[in-house]
Amino acid sequence: MSSRIEQDGGPKESTGEGARAGVVLVAGGRLRSDGYPRNEELVRAMAESGWTLRWSAVTYPAFLYRKPLLLRLALMGVLTPLRWVLMLLLGAVQLARGGVSHIFVPFPAQLDLPPAWLLARLGGCRLVADVFLSSYNTLVEDRGTLRRDGIAARLLHFIEGRLLGLADINLIDTPEHAELVAALYPRLAPLRSVPLAIDEERFRYAPPAESSTVVFWGTYIPLHGVQTILEAAALLQEAEPGLQILLIGRGQEYPRARELAASLGLRNVDFEEGILPMEQIIDRSRSCFAALGVFGATRKAAQVLPYKAVHALALGLPLINADTPASRRYLENGVDALLVPPGDAAELANAIQRLFHDRKLATSLSQAGRRVFESHFSRAQMRQAVDAVLRS
Repeated sequence: MSSRIEQDGGPKESTGEGARAGVVLVAGGRLRSDGYPRNEELVRAMAESGWTLRWSAVTYPAFLYRKPLLLRLALMGVLTPLRWVLMLLLGAVQLARGGVSHIFVPFPAQLDLPPAWLLARLGGCRLVADVFLSSYNTLVEDRGTLRRDGIAARLLHFIEGRLLGLADINLIDTPEHAELVAALYPRLAPLRSVPLAIDEERFRYAPPAESSTVVFWGTYIPLHGVQTILEAAALLQEAEPGLQILLIGRGQEYPRARELAASLGLRNVDFEEGILPMEQIIDRSRSCFAALGVFGATRKAAQVLPYKAVHALALGLPLINADTPASRRYLENGVDALLVPPGDAAELANAIQRLFHDRKLATSLSQAGRRVFESHFSRAQMRQAVDAVLRS
């Protein structure tokens, strides 16, 4: 484990321009993640808004994040008590320096809220936690890893509710997602929406490629709806023999997806197995004419607009996504993206075919999608939102 957390290679204490806002003590675990950059972007947004950042963050070993989810959670449980002791010692030193007004616990906040709560009470600070994902919703309602009526699921619901209840303010990505978590845990402190943001230097805009390939990347979880993508591919195989679908990634439903592709006799689907670095995903996407978002019919799929959709909008890839409350908050069908009913393979096939033949529409969606990114998911939007929460 490591207690040295630096931002952009800078000092352990980060100060935004002017530093007029106050001091935030960051107390938690992992701040960097290629696939989920929210933690790093949030602390960057705080610093750029004028908040001084101090650190009481202790990371888990890097190898932990390469383990399967349940094994990862078990190992986290073993290492967490030691991390708590180190976080408390580091936090006490920072509180003794004075001036701390907020303690921020990045995702996954649940494991680190008890020591952060104690530090907040000792320092008279407001405790802010980024929920981002509910473990119960993810493991029970979305992925079905735990049986809803089982003891483990009930215990998880009880523990997570009590842990998240320690925070004075909980952050989450969309208002729809806030409603989902609030329904799970009605007694939580207010859930405040702070949108996703990504590294705009990496995700530069470019017009869509003149190619015959549409791309999807992900971890094959149920909300992605990969089965729907494969069923759409079967409908397109004879109708559009020159069109290919590239699927990048691996995860929970990957073996089932390979079996389905084999049973459907799909020749127009290329599987690139493995979780690639984001730079490689960006490079692959540059040679595609469109990107596929999520198409699952799960409750969670209706409440979130995932990173892959935000990435596509930023890159200028015309986006095809499920028509959900979360997507409609940001996107208009036929204007910024093509939206299809969740789980509807026929409509997904029609949308892919439409973009394949109508490159003028693809260019229009590319440009409009980038404008949506800049209006809702830029760093400026995140800075404004998180600063408003901390000052409220």
